[in-house]
Amino acid sequence: MTIYSSLLYQKKALVASSAVTCFTVVSPDVIVVRDIDFYNDTNISTSSHAALNGIRFTDDLAIEFAGVWWPDAMTTRFYHWRGRQVFTAGMALKVQTFDVNWSVRVSGYLFTS
Repeated sequence: MTIYSSLLYQKKALVASSAVTCFTVVSPDVIVVRDIDFYNDTNISTSSHAALNGIRFTDDLAIEFAGVWWPDAMTTRFYHWRGRQVFTAGMALKVQTFDVNWSVRVSGYLFTS
């Protein structure tokens, strides 16, 4: 088995939408998500830190494990999640944004055989 530290997903300026699939694991691989970094770059001229509705990360069963929501979600702030979420064959990581301009970077380990 080979292990690779990988950039699993990266997207700049996501639009507010229903859940977007970041990746789906193909058999026989296994992915372990270790870090998720996210940032909102909405330019609000009246305030440097305006409240947002938020962003969330789920698996394909809609089990939420990371994100930030109103009133804690603010513009021009960086957010970080660190953990260990295992995704086996057929499972997917999804991101759902409730505002425009969220940028996301997901990294972790890709186990291949």
